[in-house]
Amino acid sequence: MRAFVRRLRRWLSPTLRRPDLLEAREREAGIDFVYRFVLARPADEEGRARYLRRMQDEGMTLREVAAEIAASDEFQRRLRGTIAREHDEASGALAQSEALVDAGALSATLSVEDLARTADEYYRTTLQFADRYLAKPFADPRDTPDLLGSFAHLVAGLRLVPGMTVLDFGAGACWTTRCLTQLGCEAIALDVSPTALELGKQLYARLPPIGSTPPPRFLVFDGRRIDLPDASVDRIFCFDAFHHVPNPADVMRELGRVLRPGGVAGFSEPGRHHSKGARSQYEMKNYTAIENDVVMEDVWTWARAAGFVDLELAAFSTESYRVPPAEFDEITRGGRALSRYADRVRVFLQGHQTFLLTKGVRGKGEGGKTGEGQPRARGTHGRDRHSTRAGKRWQRRAGSRDGHRAERRQRQLAAGIDTARRRQSRRSPARAGWQSDLGRFRAYPARRHNRAGQDAARRVRADSTGSR
Repeated sequence: MRAFVRRLRRWLSPTLRRPDLLEAREREAGIDFVYRFVLARPADEEGRARYLRRMQDEGMTLREVAAEIAASDEFQRRLRGTIAREHDEASGALAQSEALVDAGALSATLSVEDLARTADEYYRTTLQFADRYLAKPFADPRDTPDLLGSFAHLVAGLRLVPGMTVLDFGAGACWTTRCLTQLGCEAIALDVSPTALELGKQLYARLPPIGSTPPPRFLVFDGRRIDLPDASVDRIFCFDAFHHVPNPADVMRELGRVLRPGGVAGFSEPGRHHSKGARSQYEMKNYTAIENDVVMEDVWTWARAAGFVDLELAAFSTESYRVPPAEFDEITRGGRALSRYADRVRVFLQGHQTFLLTKGVRGKGEGGKTGEGQPRARGTHGRDRHSTRAGKRWQRRAGSRDGHRAERRQRQLAAGIDTARRRQSRRSPARAGWQSDLGRFRAYPARRHNRAGQDAARRVRADSTGSR
Protein backbone atom coordinates (compact mmCIF):
# COMPACT_ATOMS: atom_id res chain seq x y z
CA MET A 1 0.00 0.00 0.00
CA ARG A 2 2.83 2.38 0.89
CA ALA A 3 4.49 1.73 -2.46
CA PHE A 4 1.24 2.45 -4.27
CA VAL A 5 0.84 5.75 -2.42
CA ARG A 6 4.39 6.70 -3.34
CA ARG A 7 3.81 5.92 -7.02
CA LEU A 8 0.60 7.97 -6.92
CA ARG A 9 2.42 10.86 -5.27
CA ARG A 10 5.12 10.77 -7.93
CA TRP A 11 2.49 10.72 -10.65
CA LEU A 12 0.77 13.78 -9.16
CA SER A 13 4.03 15.66 -8.50
CA PRO A 14 6.51 15.57 -11.41
CA THR A 15 9.27 16.99 -9.18
CA LEU A 16 9.28 13.86 -7.02
CA ARG A 17 9.84 11.70 -10.10
CA ARG A 18 13.26 13.24 -10.69
CA PRO A 19 16.20 11.15 -9.42
CA ASP A 20 18.44 12.28 -6.57
CA LEU A 21 21.72 13.96 -7.41
CA LEU A 22 23.49 12.34 -4.45
CA GLU A 23 25.14 8.98 -4.51
CA ALA A 24 24.10 6.10 -2.24
CA ARG A 25 27.01 6.68 0.14
CA GLU A 26 25.88 10.28 0.64
CA ARG A 27 22.35 9.42 1.76
CA GLU A 28 23.04 9.68 5.49
CA ALA A 29 24.64 13.11 5.16
CA GLY A 30 21.75 14.19 2.94
CA ILE A 31 19.16 13.14 5.51
CA ASP A 32 21.02 15.00 8.24
CA PHE A 33 21.13 18.12 6.09
CA VAL A 34 17.38 17.93 5.37
CA TYR A 35 16.67 17.72 9.09
CA ARG A 36 18.85 20.76 9.79
CA PHE A 37 17.43 22.75 6.91
CA VAL A 38 13.74 21.98 7.41
CA LEU A 39 13.43 21.31 11.14
CA ALA A 40 16.46 23.36 12.26
CA ARG A 41 17.83 20.50 14.37
CA PRO A 42 20.10 17.50 13.89
CA ALA A 43 18.52 14.25 12.77
CA ASP A 44 17.56 11.89 15.59
CA GLU A 45 18.90 8.34 15.39
CA GLU A 46 15.45 6.79 15.01
CA GLY A 47 14.45 9.06 12.14
CA ARG A 48 17.77 8.67 10.35
CA ALA A 49 17.63 4.85 10.59
CA ARG A 50 14.00 4.76 9.43
CA TYR A 51 14.57 6.87 6.32
CA LEU A 52 17.80 5.03 5.44
CA ARG A 53 15.94 1.72 5.60
CA ARG A 54 13.09 3.01 3.44
CA MET A 55 15.53 4.45 0.89
CA GLN A 56 17.31 1.12 0.64
CA ASP A 57 14.33 -1.28 0.78
CA GLU A 58 11.51 0.72 -0.79
CA GLY A 59 13.36 2.99 -3.22
CA MET A 60 12.40 6.17 -1.40
CA THR A 61 14.29 9.22 -2.72
CA LEU A 62 15.78 12.10 -0.74
CA ARG A 63 13.27 14.41 -2.43
CA GLU A 64 10.47 12.35 -0.89
CA VAL A 65 12.21 12.40 2.50
CA ALA A 66 12.32 16.21 2.36
CA ALA A 67 8.66 16.39 1.32
CA GLU A 68 7.62 14.06 4.15
CA ILE A 69 9.58 16.00 6.77
CA ALA A 70 8.15 19.28 5.48
CA ALA A 71 4.64 17.80 5.84
CA SER A 72 5.26 16.75 9.48
CA ASP A 73 3.50 18.34 12.45
CA GLU A 74 6.87 19.36 13.89
CA PHE A 75 7.65 21.53 10.87
CA GLN A 76 4.16 23.05 10.94
CA ARG A 77 4.60 23.99 14.61
CA ARG A 78 8.01 25.49 13.88
CA LEU A 79 6.62 27.42 10.91
CA ARG A 80 3.72 28.75 12.96
CA GLY A 81 6.05 29.84 15.78
CA THR A 82 8.44 31.57 13.38
CA ILE A 83 5.65 33.53 11.69
CA ALA A 84 4.23 34.52 15.06
CA ARG A 85 7.60 35.79 16.29
CA GLU A 86 8.14 37.83 13.11
CA HIS A 87 4.68 39.34 13.53
CA ASP A 88 5.44 40.25 17.14
CA GLU A 89 8.78 41.81 16.22
CA ALA A 90 7.16 43.82 13.40
CA SER A 91 4.53 45.14 15.78
CA GLY A 92 7.13 46.17 18.37
CA ALA A 93 6.57 43.34 20.80
CA LEU A 94 9.53 41.59 22.40
CA ALA A 95 10.48 38.26 20.92
CA GLN A 96 10.46 35.22 23.13
CA SER A 97 13.69 34.98 25.12
CA GLU A 98 14.27 31.38 24.14
CA ALA A 99 14.18 32.31 20.44
CA LEU A 100 17.53 34.13 20.51
CA VAL A 101 20.80 32.38 21.19
CA ASP A 102 23.32 34.52 23.06
CA ALA A 103 26.80 34.02 21.59
CA GLY A 104 28.50 34.82 24.90
CA ALA A 105 26.38 32.33 26.81
CA LEU A 106 27.02 29.68 24.19
CA SER A 107 30.77 30.23 24.47
CA ALA A 108 30.56 29.94 28.26
CA THR A 109 28.78 26.58 28.16
CA LEU A 110 31.37 24.91 25.88
CA SER A 111 35.13 24.66 26.10
CA VAL A 112 37.48 25.83 23.38
CA GLU A 113 38.23 22.20 22.54
CA ASP A 114 34.50 21.39 22.25
CA LEU A 115 33.96 24.28 19.86
CA ALA A 116 36.98 23.21 17.78
CA ARG A 117 35.41 19.76 17.42
CA THR A 118 32.05 21.22 16.39
CA ALA A 119 33.81 23.34 13.76
CA ASP A 120 35.44 20.24 12.30
CA GLU A 121 32.13 18.38 12.46
CA TYR A 122 30.53 21.19 10.46
CA TYR A 123 32.88 20.47 7.54
CA ARG A 124 32.61 16.70 7.90
CA THR A 125 28.79 16.75 7.80
CA THR A 126 28.77 18.99 4.72
CA LEU A 127 31.45 17.27 2.65
CA GLN A 128 28.88 16.64 -0.06
CA PHE A 129 29.30 20.36 -0.81
CA ALA A 130 33.10 20.12 -1.10
CA ASP A 131 33.08 21.44 -4.66
CA ARG A 132 31.15 24.47 -3.48
CA TYR A 133 33.79 25.17 -0.84
CA LEU A 134 36.58 24.78 -3.37
CA ALA A 135 34.85 27.01 -5.93
CA LYS A 136 34.90 30.04 -3.64
CA PRO A 137 34.74 32.95 -4.27
CA PHE A 138 32.95 31.98 -7.49
CA ALA A 139 30.55 29.39 -6.08
CA ASP A 140 27.56 31.75 -6.04
CA PRO A 141 27.23 34.88 -8.22
CA ARG A 142 25.27 36.56 -5.44
CA ASP A 143 28.17 36.24 -2.98
CA THR A 144 31.03 36.87 -5.40
CA PRO A 145 30.91 40.73 -5.46
CA ASP A 146 31.02 40.96 -1.68
CA LEU A 147 33.75 38.33 -1.28
CA LEU A 148 35.98 39.79 -3.99
CA GLY A 149 35.38 43.39 -2.90
CA SER A 150 36.16 42.70 0.75
CA PHE A 151 39.18 40.59 -0.21
CA ALA A 152 40.53 43.36 -2.46
CA HIS A 153 40.27 46.02 0.24
CA LEU A 154 41.95 43.77 2.79
CA VAL A 155 44.82 43.00 0.41
CA ALA A 156 45.20 46.69 -0.41
CA GLY A 157 45.34 47.56 3.29
CA LEU A 158 48.00 44.96 4.03
CA ARG A 159 50.13 46.20 1.11
CA LEU A 160 51.67 42.83 0.49
CA VAL A 161 55.09 42.30 -1.09
CA PRO A 162 56.16 39.03 -2.78
CA GLY A 163 58.25 36.99 -0.38
CA MET A 164 56.38 38.00 2.74
CA THR A 165 55.29 35.31 5.19
CA VAL A 166 51.53 35.65 5.65
CA LEU A 167 49.44 33.77 8.21
CA ASP A 168 45.91 33.08 6.95
CA PHE A 169 44.02 32.81 10.22
CA GLY A 170 40.79 30.78 9.96
CA ALA A 171 41.63 29.73 6.42
CA GLY A 172 38.79 27.20 6.09
CA ALA A 173 38.96 25.52 2.68
CA CYS A 174 41.90 27.83 1.81
CA TRP A 175 40.63 29.84 -1.17
CA THR A 176 42.16 32.97 0.39
CA THR A 177 45.38 31.06 1.12
CA ARG A 178 45.70 30.08 -2.53
CA CYS A 179 45.23 33.71 -3.59
CA LEU A 180 47.99 34.78 -1.18
CA THR A 181 50.27 32.11 -2.66
CA GLN A 182 49.48 33.35 -6.17
CA LEU A 183 50.52 36.84 -5.04
CA GLY A 184 53.96 35.46 -4.26
CA CYS A 185 53.60 35.24 -0.50
CA GLU A 186 54.67 32.34 1.69
CA ALA A 187 51.18 31.51 2.96
CA ILE A 188 50.43 29.57 6.14
CA ALA A 189 46.86 28.21 6.37
CA LEU A 190 45.71 27.97 9.99
CA ASP A 191 42.35 26.49 11.02
CA VAL A 192 40.83 24.46 13.87
CA SER A 193 39.32 21.99 11.38
CA PRO A 194 41.64 19.33 9.94
CA THR A 195 38.87 18.48 7.45
CA ALA A 196 38.86 22.04 6.12
CA LEU A 197 42.64 22.00 5.69
CA GLU A 198 42.38 18.71 3.78
CA LEU A 199 39.97 20.46 1.45
CA GLY A 200 42.55 23.19 1.08
CA LYS A 201 45.19 20.68 0.05
CA GLN A 202 42.75 19.34 -2.54
CA LEU A 203 42.28 22.88 -3.85
CA TYR A 204 46.03 23.31 -4.38
CA ALA A 205 46.20 19.91 -6.07
CA ARG A 206 43.27 20.58 -8.40
CA LEU A 207 44.09 24.22 -9.10
CA PRO A 208 47.81 24.80 -8.48
CA PRO A 209 49.12 28.39 -8.48
CA ILE A 210 50.60 29.62 -11.74
CA GLY A 211 54.33 30.19 -11.97
CA SER A 212 57.03 29.80 -9.35
CA THR A 213 55.46 30.47 -5.94
CA PRO A 214 56.43 29.52 -2.39
CA PRO A 215 54.78 26.29 -1.21
CA PRO A 216 52.00 26.72 1.36
CA ARG A 217 51.98 25.34 4.88
CA PHE A 218 48.96 23.91 6.70
CA LEU A 219 48.67 24.15 10.49
CA VAL A 220 45.90 22.87 12.76
CA PHE A 221 45.00 25.38 15.48
CA ASP A 222 44.02 23.98 18.87
CA GLY A 223 42.09 27.16 19.70
CA ARG A 224 44.68 28.39 22.20
CA ARG A 225 48.23 28.46 20.87
CA ILE A 226 49.51 28.95 17.33
CA ASP A 227 52.30 26.49 16.58
CA LEU A 228 54.71 29.15 15.28
CA PRO A 229 57.74 30.89 16.84
CA ASP A 230 57.58 34.43 18.14
CA ALA A 231 57.80 37.19 15.52
CA SER A 232 57.79 34.70 12.62
CA VAL A 233 55.23 36.19 10.18
CA ASP A 234 55.14 39.53 8.35
CA ARG A 235 51.38 39.84 7.89
CA ILE A 236 48.24 38.25 9.29
CA PHE A 237 45.23 37.80 7.01
CA CYS A 238 41.90 37.08 8.74
CA PHE A 239 38.93 36.91 6.39
CA ASP A 240 35.56 36.48 8.12
CA ALA A 241 36.95 34.26 10.88
CA PHE A 242 37.74 36.25 14.04
CA HIS A 243 34.06 36.55 15.02
CA HIS A 244 33.93 32.74 15.35
CA VAL A 245 36.60 32.74 18.07
CA PRO A 246 35.28 31.95 21.59
CA ASN A 247 38.34 33.47 23.34
CA PRO A 248 39.14 36.61 21.31
CA ALA A 249 41.42 38.29 23.85
CA ASP A 250 43.66 35.20 24.12
CA VAL A 251 43.74 34.70 20.35
CA MET A 252 44.61 38.36 19.78
CA ARG A 253 47.60 37.95 22.12
CA GLU A 254 48.70 34.93 20.10
CA LEU A 255 48.41 36.90 16.86
CA GLY A 256 50.51 39.67 18.38
CA ARG A 257 53.09 37.13 19.51
CA VAL A 258 53.71 35.53 16.10
CA LEU A 259 53.63 38.85 14.19
CA ARG A 260 56.95 40.61 13.66
CA PRO A 261 57.40 44.15 15.08
CA GLY A 262 56.04 46.65 12.58
CA GLY A 263 53.87 43.96 10.95
CA VAL A 264 50.20 44.41 10.11
CA ALA A 265 47.21 42.20 10.88
CA GLY A 266 44.18 42.69 8.62
CA PHE A 267 40.63 41.61 9.43
CA SER A 268 37.40 41.53 7.43
CA GLU A 269 34.54 40.98 9.88
CA PRO A 270 30.81 41.64 10.38
CA GLY A 271 29.36 44.41 12.57
CA ARG A 272 28.41 44.94 16.18
CA HIS A 273 24.94 43.36 15.81
CA HIS A 274 26.00 40.28 13.87
CA SER A 275 24.88 37.66 16.41
CA LYS A 276 21.22 38.71 16.18
CA GLY A 277 20.94 38.09 12.44
CA ALA A 278 18.81 35.23 11.15
CA ARG A 279 21.74 33.39 9.56
CA SER A 280 23.83 33.73 12.72
CA GLN A 281 21.03 32.36 14.88
CA TYR A 282 20.57 29.44 12.49
CA GLU A 283 24.29 28.57 12.61
CA MET A 284 24.42 28.74 16.41
CA LYS A 285 21.27 26.66 16.88
CA ASN A 286 22.08 23.93 14.39
CA TYR A 287 25.86 23.78 14.19
CA THR A 288 26.94 25.25 17.55
CA ALA A 289 29.04 27.76 15.66
CA ILE A 290 30.02 30.91 17.56
CA GLU A 291 28.76 34.08 15.86
CA ASN A 292 30.07 36.92 18.01
CA ASP A 293 29.37 40.60 17.58
CA VAL A 294 32.46 42.55 16.52
CA VAL A 295 32.66 45.72 18.64
CA MET A 296 35.65 47.84 17.69
CA GLU A 297 36.09 49.25 21.21
CA ASP A 298 36.61 45.70 22.49
CA VAL A 299 38.88 44.83 19.58
CA TRP A 300 41.10 47.83 20.31
CA THR A 301 41.30 46.89 24.00
CA TRP A 302 42.46 43.36 23.13
CA ALA A 303 44.83 44.64 20.45
CA ARG A 304 46.54 47.16 22.74
CA ALA A 305 47.15 44.45 25.32
CA ALA A 306 48.69 42.29 22.54
CA GLY A 307 51.24 44.95 21.54
CA PHE A 308 49.43 46.64 18.67
CA VAL A 309 49.81 50.40 18.49
CA ASP A 310 47.63 51.49 15.58
CA LEU A 311 44.10 50.77 14.35
CA GLU A 312 42.67 51.81 10.98
CA LEU A 313 39.28 51.01 9.43
CA ALA A 314 38.51 50.97 5.72
CA ALA A 315 35.49 52.97 4.54
CA PHE A 316 34.03 51.41 1.37
CA SER A 317 31.10 49.44 0.01
CA THR A 318 31.04 46.34 -2.18
CA GLU A 319 27.43 46.93 -3.20
CA SER A 320 26.91 48.11 -6.76
CA TYR A 321 25.46 51.63 -6.96
CA ARG A 322 24.36 52.65 -10.45
CA VAL A 323 23.11 56.11 -11.42
CA PRO A 324 22.19 57.94 -14.67
CA PRO A 325 24.85 60.17 -16.30
CA ALA A 326 23.50 63.41 -14.84
CA GLU A 327 23.61 62.05 -11.29
CA PHE A 328 27.08 60.62 -11.91
CA ASP A 329 28.31 64.10 -12.87
CA GLU A 330 26.69 65.46 -9.73
CA ILE A 331 28.55 62.87 -7.64
CA THR A 332 31.87 63.87 -9.20
CA ARG A 333 31.11 67.52 -8.45
CA GLY A 334 30.30 66.71 -4.81
CA GLY A 335 26.59 67.51 -4.99
CA ARG A 336 23.61 66.02 -3.18
CA ALA A 337 23.91 62.78 -5.12
CA LEU A 338 27.19 62.16 -3.31
CA SER A 339 25.37 62.46 0.02
CA ARG A 340 22.84 59.87 -1.11
CA TYR A 341 25.66 57.52 -2.02
CA ALA A 342 27.27 58.17 1.37
CA ASP A 343 24.04 57.02 3.02
CA ARG A 344 24.30 53.71 1.17
CA VAL A 345 27.90 53.30 2.26
CA ARG A 346 26.98 54.06 5.86
CA VAL A 347 24.37 51.30 5.88
CA PHE A 348 26.90 48.85 4.41
CA LEU A 349 29.56 49.70 6.98
CA GLN A 350 27.19 48.94 9.84
CA GLY A 351 27.48 45.26 8.93
CA HIS A 352 30.98 45.11 7.41
CA GLN A 353 34.17 46.12 9.18
CA THR A 354 37.59 45.85 7.56
CA PHE A 355 40.31 46.97 9.94
CA LEU A 356 44.10 46.90 10.18
CA LEU A 357 46.21 46.56 13.33
CA THR A 358 49.89 47.52 13.32
CA LYS A 359 52.24 45.99 15.86
CA GLY A 360 54.65 48.31 17.61
CA VAL A 361 58.35 48.21 16.77
CA ARG A 362 60.91 47.40 19.42
CA GLY A 363 61.25 50.17 21.94
CA LYS A 364 57.81 51.57 21.12
CA GLY A 365 55.62 48.86 22.45
CA GLU A 366 53.00 48.94 25.11
CA GLY A 367 53.34 51.90 27.42
CA GLY A 368 55.37 53.92 24.88
CA LYS A 369 54.28 57.10 23.22
CA THR A 370 52.53 55.32 20.40
CA GLY A 371 50.83 52.72 22.55
CA GLU A 372 48.81 54.91 24.88
CA GLY A 373 45.10 55.56 24.67
CA GLN A 374 43.77 55.92 21.17
CA PRO A 375 45.22 54.70 17.85
CA ARG A 376 47.68 56.96 16.11
CA ALA A 377 46.12 59.28 13.55
CA ARG A 378 47.95 58.96 10.26
CA GLY A 379 47.24 58.66 6.56
CA THR A 380 47.12 55.61 4.37
CA HIS A 381 50.75 56.02 3.33
CA GLY A 382 51.96 56.02 6.92
CA ARG A 383 51.78 52.27 7.40
CA ASP A 384 55.04 50.57 8.31
CA ARG A 385 56.65 48.58 5.50
CA HIS A 386 60.11 48.01 6.88
CA SER A 387 59.22 45.07 9.10
CA THR A 388 60.67 42.56 6.62
CA ARG A 389 63.66 42.24 4.33
CA ALA A 390 61.33 42.24 1.31
CA GLY A 391 59.65 45.38 2.62
CA LYS A 392 63.02 47.06 3.09
CA ARG A 393 64.07 46.30 -0.49
CA TRP A 394 60.77 47.65 -1.77
CA GLN A 395 61.13 50.77 0.34
CA ARG A 396 64.68 51.45 -0.93
CA ARG A 397 63.58 51.04 -4.54
CA ALA A 398 60.49 53.20 -4.04
CA GLY A 399 62.50 55.88 -2.19
CA SER A 400 65.12 55.94 -4.92
CA ARG A 401 62.49 56.30 -7.63
CA ASP A 402 60.67 59.03 -5.73
CA GLY A 403 63.95 60.88 -5.15
CA HIS A 404 64.94 60.78 -8.82
CA ARG A 405 61.48 61.96 -9.86
CA ALA A 406 61.60 64.87 -7.41
CA GLU A 407 65.05 65.95 -8.60
CA ARG A 408 63.95 65.74 -12.24
CA ARG A 409 60.85 67.84 -11.53
CA GLN A 410 62.96 70.46 -9.76
CA ARG A 411 65.41 70.67 -12.69
CA GLN A 412 62.56 71.01 -15.18
CA LEU A 413 60.90 73.68 -13.08
CA ALA A 414 64.13 75.62 -12.70
CA ALA A 415 64.81 75.42 -16.44
CA GLY A 416 61.28 76.57 -17.21
CA ILE A 417 61.56 79.57 -14.88
CA ASP A 418 64.92 80.60 -16.37
CA THR A 419 63.56 80.34 -19.90
CA ALA A 420 60.53 82.43 -18.99
CA ARG A 421 62.70 85.10 -17.40
CA ARG A 422 64.98 85.33 -20.46
CA ARG A 423 62.01 85.65 -22.80
CA GLN A 424 60.40 88.26 -20.57
CA SER A 425 63.63 90.32 -20.48
CA ARG A 426 63.70 90.48 -24.30
CA ARG A 427 60.16 91.85 -24.56
CA SER A 428 59.39 95.56 -24.80
CA PRO A 429 58.17 97.27 -21.61
CA ALA A 430 54.81 97.99 -23.24
CA ARG A 431 54.12 94.38 -23.97
CA ALA A 432 55.43 93.29 -20.56
CA GLY A 433 52.92 95.57 -18.88
CA TRP A 434 49.79 93.88 -20.16
CA GLN A 435 51.26 90.33 -20.11
CA SER A 436 52.92 90.15 -16.74
CA ASP A 437 51.69 86.70 -15.66
CA LEU A 438 53.38 83.51 -16.85
CA GLY A 439 50.25 82.06 -18.46
CA ARG A 440 49.80 85.02 -20.79
CA PHE A 441 53.51 85.16 -21.44
CA ARG A 442 53.46 81.54 -22.61
CA ALA A 443 50.55 82.28 -24.90
CA TYR A 444 52.19 85.39 -26.42
CA PRO A 445 55.16 83.82 -28.32
CA ALA A 446 52.82 81.40 -30.05
CA ARG A 447 50.78 84.28 -31.43
CA ARG A 448 53.96 86.16 -32.38
CA HIS A 449 55.47 83.18 -34.21
CA ASN A 450 52.16 82.56 -35.95
CA ARG A 451 52.04 86.15 -37.32
CA ALA A 452 55.65 85.92 -38.45
CA GLY A 453 54.90 82.72 -40.35
CA GLN A 454 51.88 84.29 -42.02
CA ASP A 455 53.94 87.33 -43.14
CA ALA A 456 56.64 85.07 -44.61
CA ALA A 457 54.02 83.09 -46.53
CA ARG A 458 52.59 86.30 -48.00
CA ARG A 459 56.05 87.41 -49.20
CA VAL A 460 56.65 84.04 -50.86
CA ARG A 461 53.32 84.21 -52.69
CA ALA A 462 54.04 87.80 -53.81
CA ASP A 463 57.48 86.91 -55.16
CA SER A 464 56.11 83.92 -57.03
CA THR A 465 53.35 86.02 -58.60
CA GLY A 466 55.85 88.68 -59.72
CA SER A 467 58.11 86.08 -61.33
CA ARG A 468 55.27 84.85 -63.45
